[in-house]
Amino acid sequence: MNTLLLNRLKNMQELDADAHDGCYKLVRAAVEAFRDVDEAVIDYKDLNLVYLMTVGTWCHKISEKKRLSMTAIYLKNLR
Repeated sequence: MNTLLLNRLKNMQELDADAHDGCYKLVRAAVEAFRDVDEAVIDYKDLNLVYLMTVGTWCHKISEKKRLSMTAIYLKNLR
């Protein structure tokens, strides 16, 4: 993954989990799980997991969220 992009995401103040709506606990758990993943094997598609947890189903239906999340590289072997 682009190291500059990853470092910018890690340091964004907007991503303060305690300052946003009720999805913060789920987002925090997902981000903590990313700590165990080798950064060399993930890319921006893998970060869609975090994005899709915060998008309401009125924007993306559940089936669309599943389809988008299954494009993540580390999830491909789980299909």
